[in-house]
Amino acid sequence: MNAICLECQSRVCAHVSRPSTRRLTAREVELLRLLSRGVSNKELSAATGLTVGTVKVYLHRVFEKIGVKKRFQAALWARDHAGLFSDAPATLEEAKAS
Repeated sequence: MNAICLECQSRVCAHVSRPSTRRLTAREVELLRLLSRGVSNKELSAATGLTVGTVKVYLHRVFEKIGVKKRFQAALWARDHAGLFSDAPATLEEAKAS
């Protein structure tokens, strides 16, 4: 699994091998980036090919990993950690195309 370490924002580091480290998968990063642009769960579902229920599960896990409870808080977190998103689709159209 292609994870990003939230401690050092690297894909390959000593932190990633530690089970206690909170990491975001590439899919979670993709969903978080789109969420930060105001995309609804239904739109996330259409863009990624996941069901709305699966999108909700992913977002719940993301919220736990980044320590937030609401979408708005997650969007602010994403804005503050924009360096994590260099590989993720920037727009809904890019996500649909990939």
